[in-house]
Amino acid sequence: MAWQFMNFLRYTGVRFIKRKVLIIVIVMVLAGCVSSQPFSWFTQKNDLCILNGDGYDQGDVPIYQVDRRNYFVLMTSRGYQERGIASWYGPNFHGKMTSSGEVYDMNGLTAAHKTLPMQSRVRVTNLDNRQSIILRVNDRGPFVNDRIIDLSREAADRIGLIRNGTARVEVEAVPNLLGSYIDQGVSYFAQIGTYQDENNAKNAYLDLREKRFSNVNIISSHIRGNRAYQVRIGPLESGENFLDTQSALSKQGYKNVCLVVIKS
Repeated sequence: MAWQFMNFLRYTGVRFIKRKVLIIVIVMVLAGCVSSQPFSWFTQKNDLCILNGDGYDQGDVPIYQVDRRNYFVLMTSRGYQERGIASWYGPNFHGKMTSSGEVYDMNGLTAAHKTLPMQSRVRVTNLDNRQSIILRVNDRGPFVNDRIIDLSREAADRIGLIRNGTARVEVEAVPNLLGSYIDQGVSYFAQIGTYQDENNAKNAYLDLREKRFSNVNIISSHIRGNRAYQVRIGPLESGENFLDTQSALSKQGYKNVCLVVIKS
């Protein structure tokens, strides 16, 4: 069965706490073809990072990171056309939350895509049998090999993709049914680390200042009832600016920096 990167709630069903600074602990080990990390949240070693802190409607953020790879959401689906491998996801995710915040219905005509804006309409054509269908993008993924789109079970069945699990397809945006990317107003931060010991956080803070990084902050919060201290740089000017900051920090020995996006 094909797999799909889902929102944190899709896998765990555990409630998370919304605070001024959002924090969550992720522990997901799934076997086979199922994803081990979600779209909206990710972990790098022992650090805890968050993405899409309610900053964008319908799950759209300008930039997000999975397995240390950065993905930029397209400003529009206009003119999009691509060929590659499609997969599908079904019963294991039915009734759970998608990255857009919708409940996943495997009997609906929807799809997951890495960079198309949410609510984009696309025509997916199975190149092996020429069967096609129009779908609405409401999720993120798939982040596996060369797969470019994940279809709902119903959509996969209609174009003859169920039996083999994957198929060569062409995906093209449908004219006049275009998704769009809208900035809702967020702040970007480069998070250096999460520390249980306040002194370790202060040492990281001082080291960064000594290396002439500006806008360094220590955020004190709770994780499962325990006090934690997060060291961040920001707010940054843009999501793209995070990449420059991440590169500069890497040269100074900070290898596990991640992006945090919080609604302004």
